Amino acid sequence: MQIDVTGHVQGSTVYPAMVQNRAKLTFEAVNTWLDGAAPESLTPESREAWKRIQKTPRIQSQVRLQDTVSRLLLLQRAAHGTLFFDLPEPRMDRQSDGTIDIKVLKRSRASGLVEEQMVTANQAVAAYLEQKRFPRIERVVRRPERWRLIVEMAERYGFWLPDMPDGTALQTFMEKRGKADPASFPALARALIMLMGGGTYVLVSPAKHRPVISPWAS
Repeated sequence: MQIDVTGHVQGSTVYPAMVQNRAKLTFEAVNTWLDGAAPESLTPESREAWKRIQKTPRIQSQVRLQDTVSRLLLLQRAAHGTLFFDLPEPRMDRQSDGTIDIKVLKRSRASGLVEEQMVTANQAVAAYLEQKRFPRIERVVRRPERWRLIVEMAERYGFWLPDMPDGTALQTFMEKRGKADPASFPALARALIMLMGGGTYVLVSPAKHRPVISPWAS
């Protein structure tokens, strides 16, 4: 993929390739290094990964580059009305004594780095398949049918949404609620997800037109 300084994808192609891994990193190690934080609180595995980044200039330059690109891609997705719920996710880690430690993971620069580039790569592959007129299965999120209920929910918080579905306006509402009341935001976000409805899978074949897709969810 060729991505310009504004985060626009100027071109892409698909071809077979081999990947040679230079280091095994972790989200925690990359995020700690990007934030310039001390590694003392990291697990032994993540601490070793942090040390590998710290002493390898080539890895540092790659991490910085991908962090910059992912932020630009995020801005472009937001400008197109993509919704970002950023709900915490549980993660289970087995300890050396056999016990299970459950942690709550939140979106970080490291996880965002992977997420944004995976989404962009998926879009590039979809565009390639469409250009080559290959049949494919796509997951789409259509405009929510229960938008009126979402509007009413926003009004209870003193926020007015337009009568017609508007992803950018809804994202603005969620950002404001997330800042105003972080503790209750996950419950609000889950309620919005239920009102929007889930995605659906559609078959796109060369004989059919591409379905009408709205960039509603992330």
